[in-house]
Amino acid sequence: MMHRFAFVGNDLQDMFGINPARIQTATSVSDAFFQGENAKSVLAALAARPDASSYPTRLCVTTSSPPAG
Repeated sequence: MMHRFAFVGNDLQDMFGINPARIQTATSVSDAFFQGENAKSVLAALAARPDASSYPTRLCVTTSSPPAG
């Protein structure tokens, strides 16, 4: 897991990077984290797009940093 900070508007937010293909081998991921989606589908979408991030309820493509490797 990687930890970074980012400003969202005027608020400093914690951001965490995970390996979506392996996170469920370390812990369970609750569907409750993903409004209108389930953990399996969101993690699969993230695994398919290493330049993407999930931020509360949507999948976002980021261009400000390279994917974690």
